[in-house]
Amino acid sequence: MNEAIAVAAAYLLGSIPFAYLAGRMKGVDIRTVGSKNVGATNVFRTLGRGIGITVMALDIAKGLAAVLLAKGITDPHWDLAAAAAAILGHVFPVWLRFRGGKGVATAGGTILALTPLPALIVLVIWFVVIAATRYVSLGSILAAIAFPPLLIAFREPWAVLLFGTVTASEQNRILELDGRPAWDVYTERLGLSSDATPADTIPIGALAEALPEDLAAEYGNPHILRVVTKRDDDATMHYATTCPVGTKVLLTVRDEDLIFDDMDRMMERLVAEADGAEVVAVFHADCLARGRYLFGRVLKEELVGRMQYPLAVDHQVPPWLGMYGFGEFARLGGANTYHNYTTAIYALLRRRT
Repeated sequence: MNEAIAVAAAYLLGSIPFAYLAGRMKGVDIRTVGSKNVGATNVFRTLGRGIGITVMALDIAKGLAAVLLAKGITDPHWDLAAAAAAILGHVFPVWLRFRGGKGVATAGGTILALTPLPALIVLVIWFVVIAATRYVSLGSILAAIAFPPLLIAFREPWAVLLFGTVTASEQNRILELDGRPAWDVYTERLGLSSDATPADTIPIGALAEALPEDLAAEYGNPHILRVVTKRDDDATMHYATTCPVGTKVLLTVRDEDLIFDDMDRMMERLVAEADGAEVVAVFHADCLARGRYLFGRVLKEELVGRMQYPLAVDHQVPPWLGMYGFGEFARLGGANTYHNYTTAIYALLRRRT
């Protein structure tokens, strides 16, 4: 329910036509003057710098508010849906018969809420280009080009980007992405040298494939992660599963907040399903890459503590067996599906009658 409220509220916030309202306060219909666009740039040009800056600030603020609201009342990733809804609200406002502005300032507000530091750098780029050239469109284009690399550079937690399309492959070997040697493209986007090893990439990011809506709901994530297990001298790379030509792969960046938050939710669900039963023993299979990445290595202690503490009785942990590797199988869509960067927990319970 909160998700629907957040998305609907984001659209309504985004649809507030501040440019149109500013024009009306001055006795002008902004849709009939200048570029006829319902946006801050047109207000700036036709009604003056002061009003234009005010409208731009308000457009940024409504995008920012939409995402912050979603962050406050929903689970992770719904803030992205709220961001999209706010931008759509600006571009297609119900109050103006779905004819709004271009959404650049509102998009800037959503980005500021989602990724503050990259957004501030993009904002500086935008202003500098506009000040130097007087072309808002050029500033917007260059800022948009700069944004994805900045996400990778700062390893922003929600960075899930369309990475490329497999253009040549042999079973689980990806030969080319978008017509270029696959390993060169992958390491380039992760900010690593092409001499890096698969072990160097695992703590930073991974490839993924988008899931259909029904499987995404079952899996609890809109995409399924895949690890690169090996690279060859000819810059081809070995994928975790068969990857036919035409597969669209995503690039994901490490998100430790999501790792630990999901572990807490998993344990809350396990405790609720145990419903007071005695936990006799526990087995868990866990990816080596999950944990706290510090000093060039992944530390597992904190994550294991988050597993064990909820099941401890009088500070005693039940018998526990853990195994670590690079991937596990999950039941998905009625079939066993191989995936990476995951944790699976199995508890043996004794219910007393």
